[in-house]
Amino acid sequence: MKQNVQTYRHLRSLLLLLMMVVGVSKMYAQETPDYSGTYFIANGNSYSSTNAANNFYLVPATNANYATDQPHLTTTKSGQVLNCCWQIVKNGDYYRIIHVADGKYLTANPAMDGTSGNDVGRLRVHLQEFADIAADTDGNTLFNIVLNSKGGYNIRHKDMSDIVNKSATTYLDPAGGNVDGTNLTSGRTASTSNGKVNVGGGIGYWTDEAAARWQFEAVPQNNTYTYNIVDRQGNIAIKYTTGADQRAAKALSSYTDIPEAIRSPYLNERR
Repeated sequence: MKQNVQTYRHLRSLLLLLMMVVGVSKMYAQETPDYSGTYFIANGNSYSSTNAANNFYLVPATNANYATDQPHLTTTKSGQVLNCCWQIVKNGDYYRIIHVADGKYLTANPAMDGTSGNDVGRLRVHLQEFADIAADTDGNTLFNIVLNSKGGYNIRHKDMSDIVNKSATTYLDPAGGNVDGTNLTSGRTASTSNGKVNVGGGIGYWTDEAAARWQFEAVPQNNTYTYNIVDRQGNIAIKYTTGADQRAAKALSSYTDIPEAIRSPYLNERR
């Protein structure tokens, strides 16, 4: 009888221990945040939560490409527009960040050929189109997102490190000078094997966690659609957008689906 009581107590202790382990595991699982969503991404330095017109938003650069149709990134005073709208999608322990306007992925790239010293951190990301994201076998589109110590968020590529300062933790760094416009400027240059390259305003990476902060502004879900009205030859005759946010498209399954502002009575005729 005594042995049965001891066996019972032993089993009860094991059961309580198992319940504690399961409880702690659930607690940590619940604390893991998910930052998935659609956002306007802004430089977190000198950021205003009440005046979007004064903020510098993440956009493609117009005069710097990693390769053809693969622009590097900069920040500019664009306001909350489609060009600075990004979709963040969780993928395992990482995230993919997609430029909503064209569906291209934020993608890490090697340092510019011939750069050395601090220049290796310049222009280390670009936008790239993938017909099938499974083609990114190296994980160049996978990024970590964590809270910044001064508010906002840090973004870093899963494998990005700083070979100059021997640091394994580096972050995508907003342009410190906040130069307006989408062209990279000569305000800062990088020395490469092909000479000096303008990188002023460009997005690279650096070791300063506090300064490398971004703000995510949730995009209002206003059910905005873009409609292309085509003529009989298939050419676009009218392009109509119901608002600034063009993230979604809706099939015109009935005559009343067409916005009244561009609806023609002739479209409802059966031929």
